[in-house]
Amino acid sequence: MGAGLPAKVGPELAPHFGTADGVRKYVEFTVARVQRAELAAASADAIAKLAMVALKLVELQNERDLIDLEIERARSGSKGGPVTNVIVKGEAKR
Repeated sequence: MGAGLPAKVGPELAPHFGTADGVRKYVEFTVARVQRAELAAASADAIAKLAMVALKLVELQNERDLIDLEIERARSGSKGGPVTNVIVKGEAKR
């Protein structure tokens, strides 16, 4: 097929940049496509730059979720150690 876009885009090609795991999987998929000469290196470089932005956004969202939990704890008058923040499919849980 050569470098460039595939003839048909299926769900396996759709990036999921909402989580670090989704970014990692898409980067691995992109690397495999470059190795098979299905994607130009310049396209992969652009995807890598977008993936870095996505990871930064995931990081910022995690920080915001933690701050929200800390504010909630402070408002409720809860005392004790720091809140443990667990992210499950993009939602903060404690």
